[in-house]
Amino acid sequence: MTVPWPLQAASYNGIPFFVEAQSRASGRRTVIKEIPKSDTLSTTEDMGRRIRKFAVTAYIIYSPVLDPDWETSRNDLIAACEADGTGTLMLPTMLSNDVMPVIVDTYSVTEHQGKGGYAEFTINFIEAGQLQAAAGAD
Repeated sequence: MTVPWPLQAASYNGIPFFVEAQSRASGRRTVIKEIPKSDTLSTTEDMGRRIRKFAVTAYIIYSPVLDPDWETSRNDLIAACEADGTGTLMLPTMLSNDVMPVIVDTYSVTEHQGKGGYAEFTINFIEAGQLQAAAGAD
């Protein structure tokens, strides 16, 4: 199967990583109003789009050619995940104009004894939103 566009290199705040899996969630915020003493009357009100959330399973791996200093790359990604403010997320299937400011909600990193030089991250990003991005621009 061929991809109609080239895959982008994954990164957060310019720190590259590989992606094992990624998902995106959003939707609409709705208010449901059910009419008392009625089995059929109700209304819904659209309150706008839900904030976008991205779940990424990422990894940093030792490579004598691509990343011989994988520990520094791992530590840089940890520092970026713990840093205050917004960051820029690029995922392989995003087009370059899809890049948006995000905030790291939670992350975890697991290092496997049997896979020396391999650190697996689970990172949950949330869209920063315009107010947050504007406040960070000061």
